[in-house]
Amino acid sequence: MSVTGFDDTPQAQWTTPRLTSVRQPLLGMGRMAVETVFGMADGVQPASRHLQLATTLSIHDSTGPVSPLA
Repeated sequence: MSVTGFDDTPQAQWTTPRLTSVRQPLLGMGRMAVETVFGMADGVQPASRHLQLATTLSIHDSTGPVSPLA
């Protein structure tokens, strides 16, 4: 069995085994939110209602290779 988490919080490193997790760019998300709010305050509408930032997978000990079916 493999277990994964989301947000790759520091607490994920405290588990045994260490938790594999998806890492979101929280600083980039905050920066984009502030830029969007300031732009809207100046009358600029966002180009899209959907914004997407890349995530990464932080692989640790809680996941392993898939076993072949017998």
